[in-house]
Amino acid sequence: MRACWVTFPSLLALLASHGSVQASVRPLFRELPLARDEDFRGVSIFIYDLPESFNADLHEKAERGARLAGSNCDWMRYPCSETKNAGRWSIARQIGHEVIILRKFLASSNRVTDPLKADLFVVPCLVATA
Repeated sequence: MRACWVTFPSLLALLASHGSVQASVRPLFRELPLARDEDFRGVSIFIYDLPESFNADLHEKAERGARLAGSNCDWMRYPCSETKNAGRWSIARQIGHEVIILRKFLASSNRVTDPLKADLFVVPCLVATA
């Protein structure tokens, strides 16, 4: 299989224990979605360890801005139907897909710590959220 690069948004100095998260871990990395094995069958995923300024900081800034604008939703961590239009934050939710995709990669049991064993490389930088 050929290796490919996916430049997705930010990640964090991740989860030390491959998939489990401590209560002190920032919201972006807490309560990850259940990974479906069929989503990643045959693909080993290496996620680069970037500083939180590339991911968790941006995510929390977006959540804070949305809350201040009156949104009742978190920033793409869980499905949500807004009950009130929060202006640009409601519109920006359309580009929040990078958070959803990153969280699915984080939850995958196919993550590897050795890049030489990876088929897919994820750069956890939340570009659209920035």
